[in-house]
Amino acid sequence: MKFIKVLLIIILVLIVLMGVGAFIFIKTFDANQYKDKITQEMTKALNRPVNMDRIDLKMSAASGVSLEVVNLDIKDMLEVESTYLAVDLMQYAKNRKIVIPKAIVKSPKITFVQAGTGASGAAGSGSTSASGASTSGVQEIPEVSIETIRIENGTLHYRDITQAKPVDIKIQQLDVEIKDVALDKPFPYKVALAVFSDQQQTVKLDGLATYLSKSGEIRVQDLKVDVLLGKMSLAQILQAAPDLAGSGLQSIDGGTLILNLKELLLKSDGQLGDVSADGQLKDLKLRVEQLPGPVAMDADFQMTGTDVRIGQAVVKLADGEVKLSGNLTDVMQSMGYDLKLTINQVDVTKLMDQSELPVKIAGSAQGQFDVTGQGIDEAAIRSNLSGAGQFRIADGRIKDKNLLGIVVNQLAWFPDFSNRFKSNLSPKYQERIKADDTVLNDVSADVQIAAGQIQLKNVQLDADGFVYSASGRMDFDQNLNLKSSFSFDQELSDTMLKMQGELSALLDNSRRVNFPFKDYQGKADKYVPRPDTKELFKQGVANRGKAELKKVLFKALDMEEQSAPKVEGTLNTGVESNLSEPKEVSTEEVLIDNVLDAIPLFK
Repeated sequence: MKFIKVLLIIILVLIVLMGVGAFIFIKTFDANQYKDKITQEMTKALNRPVNMDRIDLKMSAASGVSLEVVNLDIKDMLEVESTYLAVDLMQYAKNRKIVIPKAIVKSPKITFVQAGTGASGAAGSGSTSASGASTSGVQEIPEVSIETIRIENGTLHYRDITQAKPVDIKIQQLDVEIKDVALDKPFPYKVALAVFSDQQQTVKLDGLATYLSKSGEIRVQDLKVDVLLGKMSLAQILQAAPDLAGSGLQSIDGGTLILNLKELLLKSDGQLGDVSADGQLKDLKLRVEQLPGPVAMDADFQMTGTDVRIGQAVVKLADGEVKLSGNLTDVMQSMGYDLKLTINQVDVTKLMDQSELPVKIAGSAQGQFDVTGQGIDEAAIRSNLSGAGQFRIADGRIKDKNLLGIVVNQLAWFPDFSNRFKSNLSPKYQERIKADDTVLNDVSADVQIAAGQIQLKNVQLDADGFVYSASGRMDFDQNLNLKSSFSFDQELSDTMLKMQGELSALLDNSRRVNFPFKDYQGKADKYVPRPDTKELFKQGVANRGKAELKKVLFKALDMEEQSAPKVEGTLNTGVESNLSEPKEVSTEEVLIDNVLDAIPLFK
């Protein structure tokens, strides 16, 4: 019995000595003597040079075994200031479970280049299966769990040189914290990074993820993304998305984008599965080249895949707002859009810079438009944009020009007509014709956009005393082609006819004096309406000839024409004006009028 007792004591002492020896070995083991061998094997596996400063292997009773790699450098792919990994040996000894209390990666710099024949950079290669087991045989993998993973102050540089305009994106200040990581179980994570910014983190993510060991896929759930748009650098955005350079975007002064994703699948080949998300855009503030003032925007939307459904977006500009709703398709590539726009109370003077325009218009713009198109750069918008709608300006005013006075002053081919006309006006119109501005009761137009042209139809400026009508077209370079005319109201028309009976040749179907304006071709910002005196004379001669021919026809048919009393004070041209109540017109006279109207000379 004494022998057995001594033997047990000896065995116990040997075990203790072996444990102490193992502890001393690990504490004194210099892993750096294997550094060159490790870097050689990594170089061979990754097919690119690998270097590191040192490897530290440590053990303590409190934290178990820890491994730290300092200044790891994988050329054109990865640089890491230090990587720290701790392993709980007691958990493995007791439960055959690998527990990693802490894994910390400090200041990693990842480079990823998308080339034509494949990607180079962070996408490494290897021959292991998705579960991490060797493909050469079946091997049971112990259960692995990681209590905390942290990535601190990381940098990611992504370049895509396959595009006509290369994409270059730099992500800085990358911080990641992941808790309770285990295979096939959801684990929480938080990510913060500086995108398009050198100053502060502009994107934050918070959600759950699950690594599916059998398929190698990652399922993301309940992900919330906050993007601080106002803290991003426009120069860096334009470098990453060069097509935006033609959009006229000048600055982003504020705004937050919020995305809520219920579920997202990241496939083993790096492709995204179907994306479904709700989102909000809050307090976006920006400036664009086409507008003199700032633009603010709020929106809510739903995203499915690469398509976006806009529930409602409100764009505030020029003391008014534009509401829009509709669909965006393939937003990552071709960017198609089908939108409905409503314009409310937009101040025209603040909507555009009119300092260099010959005609300056003030008022409150309103309208409704349906637009479709594809692309975001100027060339794509010009070629693909189409739409239709109505446009109005309420409380309008033509500043520093009295259109009524301009037209009256052009009637110089009647002796002293302008002064005589002004002296015969009612007090209301005498004040109006002296005013500096033209007050507009209503401005309206029908607009169609197609094939790079803006068609203007039924354009009308309704003011006290006249109606200006126009139609034409304009391209996106503001080359304008316009036909227009000017009709005096009934009171002014009657006053003119009492003074100058010849003007009855210019009466329209409503018996109002109508003046054609000169057709205009040129830049829209150079347009000034001018009466066409040559056309006035031609129209007067034609109407006068028509009147004389009617007299001949009535005389030949032995009929009496419905005539009006002659007006005193004319140039005795024989042209009559009917200022009394309209009389009943005979069927024969209507027929003769229709026949004469069909003759090109009298059209």
